[in-house]
Amino acid sequence: MLAGLGGLAAGALVAWTLARGIGNPWRRAMLAMMGVMGAALVGAITMPAHAALGVKGLAGLFCVCLAAIALTWRLLLSRPES
Repeated sequence: MLAGLGGLAAGALVAWTLARGIGNPWRRAMLAMMGVMGAALVGAITMPAHAALGVKGLAGLFCVCLAAIALTWRLLLSRPES
């Protein structure tokens, strides 16, 4: 349970950090909540990915997560705030 809560907190922290270029604190908070939900989703599909594909499934899930973080970083830091 502690690991699950830590994962959710990490998702919020990563989303909040990636959104540091957004000046509006409400939008940053919204993105942090989306990070928590994304972390919950990844946590929920970790077990089936490992059961179906083993270590390769976890490695693929890891790559998808890194790609999502990189894409979010690129989209949030490349656009001017509106």
